[in-house]
Amino acid sequence: MGIMKRQNNMATDREKIQEVISKTEDHFEEKLTYISAGTLGLTLTFIEKIVPLGDSVSVIFLVFGWFFLVVTLLLNLSSHMISKHYLIKTQLELDKNNDSKYLNSIYLKVIKRNKRIDCINWITVGLLILGISFIVTFASLNSFHKVSKNDKKNQLNKSTIYATDSISSNSKTINYFYYGN
Repeated sequence: MGIMKRQNNMATDREKIQEVISKTEDHFEEKLTYISAGTLGLTLTFIEKIVPLGDSVSVIFLVFGWFFLVVTLLLNLSSHMISKHYLIKTQLELDKNNDSKYLNSIYLKVIKRNKRIDCINWITVGLLILGISFIVTFASLNSFHKVSKNDKKNQLNKSTIYATDSISSNSKTINYFYYGN
């Protein structure tokens, strides 16, 4: 009797663990989507409000960053659809072969399918990290470029002509320039 109770507890614990895994995967996909889409939105705002694309340097970092983020979003969506496909396939296999000798082979197939989904998820994490890294590099380079450009502009303003006076007499014009210090 003790063995049966222990097996029932293990089955219940296993179900609870599976629930947590399912919730974690849902949160993972949701957060990944928010972070990717949010980062894309932030870069558009950065370009619109801070450093317009025409004034930007090292735009290739932005292009690669966007590319990696878009691929992250597409893979994340694909992962969801592939996962659903695998679940339906597993249901059909279970309905077709409910004999205990087939259950082990179905279980092994499920493990293999889950590994594929996990692989896709790890790839999306890597692409997200790459995308954010490229965009942070782009933003940093352009922020530094904007600051140095403003410094040069300020230095030029300090030695710029503030006003001119002209005195004309017959055929000669004499210009007086006042320079700032």
